[in-house]
Amino acid sequence: MTGGVKKRINTRARDPATGIFCSAPKPESTSEPKAQPKNQPADPATAANSVSEEQYNTLLDTIVKEHNREIARLTESSRDVDRQMQELEDKLELFKKTEQQKQEAEEVIKQEEERRGTYLQKMVREHGLEENCGIIWDGNFKEKLKKAFPDRRSNRYTSVKVLIVQCSSDDLGVSEEVDNLTNVFRHSYSFNVAKFSIPDLEPANALSSRVREFIGDVSPDTLLIFA
Repeated sequence: MTGGVKKRINTRARDPATGIFCSAPKPESTSEPKAQPKNQPADPATAANSVSEEQYNTLLDTIVKEHNREIARLTESSRDVDRQMQELEDKLELFKKTEQQKQEAEEVIKQEEERRGTYLQKMVREHGLEENCGIIWDGNFKEKLKKAFPDRRSNRYTSVKVLIVQCSSDDLGVSEEVDNLTNVFRHSYSFNVAKFSIPDLEPANALSSRVREFIGDVSPDTLLIFA
């Protein structure tokens, strides 16, 4: 019905204890959201997810640090390997140079030996000393001496002089062998042993003079050895 009286809605309620009417509580509105109380605890599922992410980040940082340390260690090891390789290459280069110098020195010594040998043979021929070169030095020289002179009292050599000749510079390194040979003649056979070093200045004249001086006027059996 239009224009009629609207029905009044009583919003009061009677108190059952006193019988007095009082304002009834307003119904809660369903259109407006309820206000959340302050300091509301987080959702357990959300809290669990947050802790898991934090742990993941911590673990990730640890792994990254370990990887960085391993990379640094491998880098340092690589540098050590490079240094060792360089040292080996330097040593190899030095070895090659030393080996080359050794071969060159051996060739020079060989040429010098040949030159000295030719020179001594020439001196022997010039001074007529070929007949005194019957015994040649080798590893069995001491045994050959024992066979040639088995007994000082029974052999026919009663007065023997031994002159051992060598170059003064001793480039061939025979000084020790000469000393050993001298001791054999001197102590085993009681021979008169002398050593003579050929000088670089006028060697032929010096050797000739020394041989004549050593043999003397008696001209005993003389053994002339070139070392």
